[in-house]
Amino acid sequence: MPKATVTCSRGSDEKQLIFSADKVVRNIFIDLPGLKISDNYFDIVPGFPVTVQILEDKNTFDTVKSNAKFISVREATTQGEKLNISFV
Repeated sequence: MPKATVTCSRGSDEKQLIFSADKVVRNIFIDLPGLKISDNYFDIVPGFPVTVQILEDKNTFDTVKSNAKFISVREATTQGEKLNISFV
């Protein structure tokens, strides 16, 4: 099965992440110690962007872009594959 192309863009401010994908992506988890966000196990369906809000002061769009790891159901069950996120 081909991997999804996932993008993350900055929302209306530094505390908002907007995710979209060209294929369904199930149960995305953002791994960044200390990160508190509005939803940390979410699905993306093509054509329906998902907005995630950062709920604390320490992290921003740029710290997530630079330091976070992203895992989905597919990557958790398939050794050696990683979920690649393109930041725009």
